[in-house]
This record gives sequence, structure tokens and C-alpha cells, in this order.
Amino acid sequence: EARPTLATSFSGVLVEGMRVSTTLMLSLTLLAPCRAFVPLTLRSAPRSLGLKAMHAAPEIRSSTRRLAVAIGRRDGFGAARTPGLLALQGSRQRGAAPLCSAASGDAEEGTLQEELWAQFDVLPGVEESLVELRTTQDTGVCDLGLVARRDVEMGEVLVSVPMRFAIAVDAEGSKGAVGSDIRLALALLDTLALSHGAAQPEGDALEIRDLWRRYTEDVLPEEAECAVFWEDHQIDALQFERPVEEIKAFKARIFDQLNAYKDDGGEVSMEQLEWALGVVRGRSFMLDPTPEGRGQRRALVPVADLFNHAAESPTTWADLQKAAGEDELENPWQVITGDDGLEYVDVSAHRAWVKGEEILIPYGLESGVEMLAAHGVFLRDNEADYFPLYQDLVELVGDVSEIEMGESTEQARAKLELLEKSDAAEAPLAARPGPIDASNHLLRCLQVAYCDSGAGELSLFEDKFDAKCGHYTMQFTGSEERETELMAKARGKAAALAGEMLAVQSTTLAEDLALPDPTPEGARGGSDARRARLAISFRSAWKESLATFVESAKVMSP
Repeated sequence: EARPTLATSFSGVLVEGMRVSTTLMLSLTLLAPCRAFVPLTLRSAPRSLGLKAMHAAPEIRSSTRRLAVAIGRRDGFGAARTPGLLALQGSRQRGAAPLCSAASGDAEEGTLQEELWAQFDVLPGVEESLVELRTTQDTGVCDLGLVARRDVEMGEVLVSVPMRFAIAVDAEGSKGAVGSDIRLALALLDTLALSHGAAQPEGDALEIRDLWRRYTEDVLPEEAECAVFWEDHQIDALQFERPVEEIKAFKARIFDQLNAYKDDGGEVSMEQLEWALGVVRGRSFMLDPTPEGRGQRRALVPVADLFNHAAESPTTWADLQKAAGEDELENPWQVITGDDGLEYVDVSAHRAWVKGEEILIPYGLESGVEMLAAHGVFLRDNEADYFPLYQDLVELVGDVSEIEMGESTEQARAKLELLEKSDAAEAPLAARPGPIDASNHLLRCLQVAYCDSGAGELSLFEDKFDAKCGHYTMQFTGSEERETELMAKARGKAAALAGEMLAVQSTTLAEDLALPDPTPEGARGGSDARRARLAISFRSAWKESLATFVESAKVMSP
């Protein structure tokens, strides 16, 4: 079971690259349009955390969630419309590259918020809104975010946007069809009337086109900066083998689908499709099935995509779940039906916020590799990041039991079978930032591998919830002395692996930190400079985190 996987930027930490917001991205294996990374990036969660947040029909569970309905819906939305918007028709040359001209300065941001709230009939209205649109970071590309105007309680509806302004496609396409991300990218281009042979819209379609063109100019990014569109040599600059391999594999699958679309007679230019796909991967999310029988949809929802990402580790997620008093946490975005019979997308606060704080939404537990691959951003301080030391349990058990300890195949198989039955069997075997206990999943799996199965120690392991790492782990229940001995071996092994990983990199951390900024002085630079800066930031952060992990692990190692 996995959390939704969506991400953007994060206020208060160093963000490298372009800004993205409400984001859904496919798994690195691109097996299906879902919010899970399988298998390397699959997150294990407490037993009680199911897939309801991804698949269950939405329900209105509290008075705060009923707020959007209680505010009062009106039939039709013309009354709130700003005059003259249809004059935007023809304001962009057909086929022109989309621009990003996000406002800067409090006055301009206030004006932009007023326009957006009026154009898309956002509730609560701009005067009663709980949030204020501001520039919340400095990446040079669309740095907007939403800040609390007053103290906000958990569950309060932050924005409610009529579904009629969304661009959506069914999550499940016909057999053999391209993925939902490409289908939604094509729908975006059709809405903007930028696709080849697009018919001139009329009536409501014309209004929607003009609104989305304005939104494209004011909010959407100019370029698709996700690393799957980088050149191979730019990906290689990340240095670490697994991130490089994962992103290149992800890139190959994306371009296989793009080429398949083109081979089937698709007439949209690849440049436009790459841009639209970048928008989809950076700002779309999955809408749950509705009680009325509407299936799961992947959607771009204006204004709802302005919330930036709350980077949260499995431990933080477990704490939020406990604070909410629920077995399963609900998605912060839900489709509800108003008293006018129309659908709305409501975005609610997943925790309490203080006036003046940027309100963030937890779009998932995304690692630095995932965010870079799908969004072209890197969070320097990302508590959800992790650094794989083993590919899978087979590699871990084989390395320790068979190679290091010289045990028989039967003994190794018994250890592997025990671990494969555990609740967190698919969780990454990785070092994590923060206290050494945050890496307990890796360390406890190594304890199993180091145990004396001949002495019956396998029977002394129990699958129990570990609050220090946020999910279930196999924990040794024998003597404290033996547990300490096994943990020392586990930490020593993990430290050695992390040290080996650092030793094979082509540059050291000190050398990376001494490199000059590839961006021209006084300028943000173009795509090549941003990508070079991102690559250096990524690999230096990994090296720093791994070096810290090594020192922490050595404290108890033999």
C-alpha cells in the first residue's frame, strides 16, 4: 500500500529549479496511472493505512467539510465573471509556446488573486478567502503559493472550484491506449486550441479556452523542466547510479508512449506535447470516484493547483494519522456535489495552520529522485527523501547471509521468506535523513539477515509498528544484549555500503561545493544552467546526507 505521490515546492527550505504545485506523477516503472511508485519507491505505512485515500468514494464527514455546500452554490456562474475576459480570444498566436508571467509584489499578487477567484468562481470568495496568493519562494519560475490569512483548523475547506473549469480525462483508458498523463496533455492542448486542426470553440468552450489561456500566461510554467526531458549527459551529471538509471528508464518509457502516439498519426508537435505533459505531471491529480458512480479521473484544476507540497516522512505521516484519529487519511482534495447539483473540487487543510504560514498540501512521500524526474525541482531539506543501499530483499539477504556469513541457500531462503511476509516488504531498503532510527527498516532487515537461524533466532522476530520510522518493521524480541549486537552489525554494514557509494562518485562533496555557479551572474540562466545547478545541488545533498548517515551509523557499529 502506498501514499499518493504528488509534489511541489516547499516553503522555508532551499528549493532548486522551477516551481511546481499540485502534482500527480506516474510511478518510475510507469506501470499504470496511479499515485504509487513500484517497487523501489513504494512506501510502507502503518497496517491501518489503506488505499482509501486513493480510491474510495468521497464523503462529507464533518461540518468543516460541509462548508463548501453551506456557503451556498448558485445556478450558473456568470454573476461572478469579470467583464471583458472574452476579449482574450486571439491574444495568443495559435501554436505559440506557452509563457509564464507569474505576478510579483503584493499589489500585483492581490490583483491576480482577485482575477483568478472571479474568473473561476472560487469559494470562499476573495474577500472571505482563508488564503492569500503570494510569492513564497525564489526559483525564478512561477514562485506563487497560498498563505493563511487567519488561523486555519484541520479539515477547513480552503478553496472550492467548480468542476466545469477543470480539464479531466478518465483514469482508465481503453486497452492499448496511451496513459492518462498523455491523454490529459492532449486535452489541455485541445482546450487551449493549440493542437493541430483544433476546431474554433464556441459558446462555453470559447469561454473556457480564454480562461485557460489567461491561466497559462499568468500561472503555468513556460518550460517542461522535469528531468525526463533532460539530455542524457545532463542526467549523468547526477552521478549516483540508481537515480541516473531510474530517470533514464522513466524517460525511455515516456518517449516510447510519445513516439507511439506520433506513429498512430498524432499531429500535435512534440515540443507542444512535451510542454503540456510537463504541466500535467507537475500540476494534475487524481479525483476519486464519486457516490454518483463517476469513475476515477485525472484532472487539471485551476487555483486548486496553487498549493505547494508539504514534504513529509513516513514518521510525520503516521503522526498526522494519529492526530486525525482516523485509520485512513482522506485526500485533501475531494469531489463534492453542491446544492445546485453541480460538481466542485474542494481542497481542505490536512492539519492546523497559523496566520501568515504558507499552507502546504501533502501530495505524497516523494524522494528527491521522484521530484526531479517528474517536476524538475529539488528540495534541499526533504524529510521524505531516501538513499537506497539495496535493490531489494533478495540482494540484501544474499549479500549478508550467503556471501558474508557463508550460510546455505536453505538458511538464506528462510530469512528471505520471513522478510517477504512482513508488512513493509516493499519499502525502500534505504538510509533516510534525520536520526539514525529513521532508517530502522533497513537496519532491522539487516538484523534478520545477521541472525543465527540455526539457533532459532528467526522465531524471535515480530512484525510490529515502529514509531521511529513510521511503519511496521521486523523487530527482535530476544535478549537486549543480543538485539544490541545485531543492531551493531546492521549499522556497520549500512555504514560500509554508504561509504562505498560515496567513494565511487567522480567528485567529492568538497569539490562539488567549490564548483562555480553555472548560472550567469545576475541572471537565473536558461534551461542548461538550471539543469546543471540542479544536478550539482542534487548530488551534493546526497553526498552530505550519506556522509552524515555514515557517521551516525558508526556510533554503534563493531
